[in-house]
Amino acid sequence: MNDVIRGYATVRPFGGYQIPVPVQNLVMRNYASNLGLNYILPMNEHKFEGCFMQLFATLHLMERLDRLVMCSASMLPLDRALRSRLFEIAKQKQIEFHFPFENLILSTNFEFEKLEEINLLRGIADEVDRDALALVSELSEFLVSQ
Repeated sequence: MNDVIRGYATVRPFGGYQIPVPVQNLVMRNYASNLGLNYILPMNEHKFEGCFMQLFATLHLMERLDRLVMCSASMLPLDRALRSRLFEIAKQKQIEFHFPFENLILSTNFEFEKLEEINLLRGIADEVDRDALALVSELSEFLVSQ
C-alpha cells in the first residue's frame, strides 16, 4: 500500500448531518494525519439526489490497494445495487474504505457483507419507527376527535 488516502465529500446531507465540504475535508485530513498518511483532496460530488458520479469516478481512478476515506458510511448510496457495484470495484482493486465517524475500515468481502446486514437492520428499524409514528398519529387524531 502507498502512503496516501483519497477523500470523498458531498454537499448533500448524510446520516442526519449537513456538513460543509471544507469541514468534511478537515475531518478527513485530520484522520489521514493520525494514520500517518498523505491526504488527497476529493472531487466533490454533484448535488443531484442519488448522484454518485464522482464516487465512481474516484474509484475508477484509484489503483490496486489504494485507500478511500469519507466521513461516514451513510454517505454510500442508499440503493443496494449501486452499493454492490461500488463494492465490486473495491474488491477487484482491493481498495480500503475508511469511515471516521463510525471508526470503521472495510476491505474484505466479509466486511462489505456485514455493512449490508447493518444497512438491512437499519432499514427495518426505520420502517418500524415510521409505522409506530403513523400509529401514534392516528391514535392521537382518533382521541382528539372523541
